[in-house]
Amino acid sequence: MTNRTNWPAPTCSTQHPVDFDIFWNTCQASLAPDDLHETEEFSSPQAAFCRLILQNGKDVLCARLLRPATPTSVLIDFHDIGRSARGHYYLSRYLPAGCAVLAPELPADAAVCCGAPDPQTPGGVPVLLRTYKAALRALRAARQLFPHLPVAVSGEGLGGAMALLCAAQSDAVTVCTVLNPLLLDLRTMAGAGAGGYYQPLTNWFRAQNPTRSRQEELFCALDHLDCMNFAPPSSCAFLLGSSRMDPLSPAAAQLALFQHSASTDKRQILFDKYTHERVNWYEDAQLEFLLQHLA
Repeated sequence: MTNRTNWPAPTCSTQHPVDFDIFWNTCQASLAPDDLHETEEFSSPQAAFCRLILQNGKDVLCARLLRPATPTSVLIDFHDIGRSARGHYYLSRYLPAGCAVLAPELPADAAVCCGAPDPQTPGGVPVLLRTYKAALRALRAARQLFPHLPVAVSGEGLGGAMALLCAAQSDAVTVCTVLNPLLLDLRTMAGAGAGGYYQPLTNWFRAQNPTRSRQEELFCALDHLDCMNFAPPSSCAFLLGSSRMDPLSPAAAQLALFQHSASTDKRQILFDKYTHERVNWYEDAQLEFLLQHLA
C-alpha cells in the first residue's frame, strides 16, 4: 500500500436517490427468465471449459464458464468497457481457490454513456441500464447453475460497477474485488469536461441543454447507476484497487467509496503511478484475497 499523503481527500458529489431501493427491486422483478444453454469446448483434469448462452427471446448474453469437478464457490468476472471477457487460460487462475468461474460478455461500447442520455428515463441512459441488468442476469444464472454455493464477484472499470451492483443486490455475494470502478462521481466528471468515455454526456449538454438547466434532473437519474450507491454491505468482504492517475474513476471518489462501504472486512490498495489500466500487482493481491476468503 502506498503513502496516502499524496492522495486527495476522500470526496464524492453523488447523491442517494430516495427511490433507489424501489428502482432496483423493480429492475430485478422485471427481468424475464433466461433459458440456459451450455456447451463444453474442452476439458482438463482440473475443469470443464464451457460456453454458456443466456437466452430470452432475441436477447442473448454469452459467457465463458469453467466447471471444476467439485466447486466450493462461484466467481463472476466482469470485464471493463472496450474490452471482452478474459480467456479460459487466464480464468483458470481462479480454479485453485475452488471457484467455478462465469465470465459474461457484456456490451463493450467505447463510451460509458453509450446512447443518448434522457433525464426522464429511469437510470438516465437506457442502453447503459441494460448492461447493468445483464450483470444481474449473470448473477441469477450463477445462482441457478451453482445453488447454495457462495458467490464472489470481480471487475475492472465498468466491470467493477457490475460487481458492486451484484454485491449490493444479493446476500449470496460474500466477496467483491474491483479495480478503478466507474461510473463514479458523474457530477464531478461532467463538470471537469471529461471526454472519451464520457463524451456522449458532454455532447448532450452541448446539443440539448447548453444552459445546463436540466443537469440536476439528469444526474438524479444517473445516480441510480453510480458506484457510490453500490458500496458493499457489512456481510461482503471487499477489496478495492485504486489508481491515483485514473482520469475516468476519480481517486478522491474511490477513497470515498471505500470509506462508505459498510463491509467489516475490507482492504484498499493504492497505486500511485497507474491510470485506467490493468495492474499486475492488483491481480496478485486479488487472487490472494480470494484464496483467503474462499479456499
